Amino acid sequence: MKYEVITSPFYCTVLQRAFVTGEIVELENTDRADILASVGFLKPVVEKKKAIRKKVNKNV
Repeated sequence: MKYEVITSPFYCTVLQRAFVTGEIVELENTDRADILASVGFLKPVVEKKKAIRKKVNKNV
């Protein structure tokens, strides 16, 4: 799942990763990510599905 870092830069010892404010990160450890989100360090990013355009033949 993707998260946006919303606080000042910090380092997570469990994930062994540094986070920078405004960065979009994808984390596989959802338990730890949920903890960081509940504390206010991360905000879940809602992913939108891309629309698929179809080419329409107007010569019919």
